[in-house]
Amino acid sequence: GAVWLLILMPFWQVGRSRLILAFLAVFAGIISAGLTIYVVMIQERMQGFSHDLNAPPLNQVIFFVAGVALREETLKLLCFLPFGIWAARRGRYLEGLVLASLVVLGFAFKENILYFASGLSSFTAWIRFLTANVLHFSLTGIAGYYLVRMIHRKFHGLESFLVAFLGGVLGHGLYNSVFAFPSLMDYSPLS
Repeated sequence: GAVWLLILMPFWQVGRSRLILAFLAVFAGIISAGLTIYVVMIQERMQGFSHDLNAPPLNQVIFFVAGVALREETLKLLCFLPFGIWAARRGRYLEGLVLASLVVLGFAFKENILYFASGLSSFTAWIRFLTANVLHFSLTGIAGYYLVRMIHRKFHGLESFLVAFLGGVLGHGLYNSVFAFPSLMDYSPLS
């Protein structure tokens, strides 16, 4: 996450206030990961909505799109919303994109720690570094951009935001689906 943070920071003029915003955005992303775990517990334990390896492939894809991706993308954007409102009031769409990406890096940081704690191989860590982190901040960054633009324009452009958000959810869900099917696991590095 720190490597991607260093790559993202030059996209805006770094100053004291932006460093504070960056820290707060990453922290908000860490919070979004915690909220996601809470929602997972609600969905799985209370509603029985969980991944079933024996389910037909289409059901598994639906789970990863409507379950995993939808909740993660929604909660990341929810935690980005205060930053998005701040950027929209100033008409700074690019700052919205960068702040959304930084929120997501906080999310990815927390998620990667959870993967490492579960004892997965270092190969998984590298794949996540090269694919999942980029996927997370790209998809949510674009949705954050359109959210800021929509808020700035007093909700004109809702369609563009919805396309970006739902496209991100679909892309995220399909990415996760590749890792879920044993027959496709050999192709996971191509993700």
